Amino acid sequence: MVKGLLTTKLFLPQPRPGLVLRTHLIQRLENGRDRKFTLISAPAGFGKTTLLAEWITTKNITSQTAWVSLDAADNELIRFWTYIFTALRNLYPDIASSILEALESSQSPRIDWLLTDFINVFTAEPKPLLLVLDDLQSITDNQIHESIAFLLDHMPPQMHLVVSSRTDPPWPLALRRVKGEMNELRAADLRFTKDECAIFLNQTMQLELSADLVETLDERTEGWIAGLQMAALSLSDREEVEDFIQSFSGSHRFIFDYLVEEVLDRQPAEVADFLLMTSVLERFNASLCAAILDTQSSITLGKGSATGEISYQNMLELLDRGNLFLVHLDDERQWFRYHHLFAELLRARLDQLHPGLSLLLHQKASTWYQDKGLVDEAIHHAFKGEDQERVADLVEVNGMQMIVDSQVSRLFGWLESLPESIVRQRPWLCILHAWVRYYLGPREQVEQCLIDAEKALETGLKIKDGEISDGEQKHLYGQIAAIRAYLALQNQELELAGKFANQALDLLPEDDYGRGTSAIALAETHRQEGNLAAMEMAYKEARLIAEKCNNMPMAVSA
Repeated sequence: MVKGLLTTKLFLPQPRPGLVLRTHLIQRLENGRDRKFTLISAPAGFGKTTLLAEWITTKNITSQTAWVSLDAADNELIRFWTYIFTALRNLYPDIASSILEALESSQSPRIDWLLTDFINVFTAEPKPLLLVLDDLQSITDNQIHESIAFLLDHMPPQMHLVVSSRTDPPWPLALRRVKGEMNELRAADLRFTKDECAIFLNQTMQLELSADLVETLDERTEGWIAGLQMAALSLSDREEVEDFIQSFSGSHRFIFDYLVEEVLDRQPAEVADFLLMTSVLERFNASLCAAILDTQSSITLGKGSATGEISYQNMLELLDRGNLFLVHLDDERQWFRYHHLFAELLRARLDQLHPGLSLLLHQKASTWYQDKGLVDEAIHHAFKGEDQERVADLVEVNGMQMIVDSQVSRLFGWLESLPESIVRQRPWLCILHAWVRYYLGPREQVEQCLIDAEKALETGLKIKDGEISDGEQKHLYGQIAAIRAYLALQNQELELAGKFANQALDLLPEDDYGRGTSAIALAETHRQEGNLAAMEMAYKEARLIAEKCNNMPMAVSA
């Protein structure tokens, strides 16, 4: 598995036993495989993910399917395609592994070239492929959408792309529709029919409602699956069923808010609190729940429920069996998430009842993810918890390794999202900002970052009274010199480039990334001066330095 990726995002969600089998929709999905792609576009709560899981399981095509559940953290071109090809590697290890190596070995790989290589090789594969991108509405990056469009334009005939999204992707859908390339299902298609409502309410939820009451509830919810599920939960122990259904009216949003309150109010206090507080998590397991709730992996249920300590794992299974909008993300039922819209409303309720508590919960989640070595998630929750200093600490510790690992775009996004006042107080953050601006632009701002780094270092030396060691001082000044060497080389200031490169080589540790870049800058200076012997020596040193810090792209370049 590629470092930093969550394996649960690649699991096919398991259909819940007793769900309404939607044979007509499954057949539409199956019939659409002769087209280039299928789009399932509908608001939250219409059963998009569940339908896809039912189709793949019912038709026994799991072995042909690569599944990726997307979220907002995947709005970065290299990260997005790394997830895609990691999923594909389970089906086509030889093809996908080579693409993954290329994605990891370059700071700015040409995605269109890599996709071209994949398409050319995959064309000879006899086995059909179903690539599923779930929750594509999370992706807003234009580069990613352009790269998907490139794949669609040149996709081999045995490959079929399936997209589920709350909103239409920014593609020329009308044109693709006219060309007959697209199979699509909309909210109108996904709504439960009256027969499906009856099966769901009376068989799955075991409510034993009359045909008239089923029809009334179907009309009130307009077949909206999430609304029906919440109505069923509210009705499960209610005596005045008919009165409740007859008075059930209003907009979807009003109905949904009302049902959330009805469902939550009918839970034991400890269960309701658990739902509210864990709603800040996009995905969770028992350990993460325990971390943010400050207990030892257990919860005590009070009056109105089974008494005694129940482990958080059992609690999650209890909620799962109770149809409380839990989606399991793996076969072992260790990792879960809430239905998206249910989670959104739980969060709104949490903020209403306990203002500010969500910030503390996000901060605890950040600590848990940091302890597990999942930096992206730790930083995500630190931002959500408005703990800017914690974000700065995490970026400071992990930033240089991210540059080595070609994760420059994500690092750039974090630095740009931090308040400038925090970045400018920390010399390491200024240096990281200079590196990412050198690689991604605007380069004219790099020198100001270096000036800010020098000011922050001087201020820190005065304030901290010697806490910045001599070794760290040399390291910081060496990094500043390394970046200035690259800038001078870019501006064809060869003498200045050589001067800064030599300064950096004198100051930086043996295995430092900046030391390798400085050796390359020095080599290029010698090359342009015509001193080929000195150039060769500098490139050899750059290769050795790159190997010491395990930076294979730099080593190969040198």
